[in-house]
Amino acid sequence: MRLEFYKVRLPFKSPFTTSFGTEDERVGYVFTLENEGIRAFSECVTSEAPPLQLRGQRYRNARDKEVPGPP
Repeated sequence: MRLEFYKVRLPFKSPFTTSFGTEDERVGYVFTLENEGIRAFSECVTSEAPPLQLRGQRYRNARDKEVPGPP
């Protein structure tokens, strides 16, 4: 079984503003899982901002980690 994932940046056509701030892109991940010749794909879009309950506290953010790119 083999799992691969890639970090992608998805820019907005125009900035999106809420009371929490302005965002001009989202970070997403594309996953592939391969087993016995069968390959499955999945994706996930995340927010770089910490959850509300973590604001003002120390946290680890996905952007602090390097994600391997395609081989």
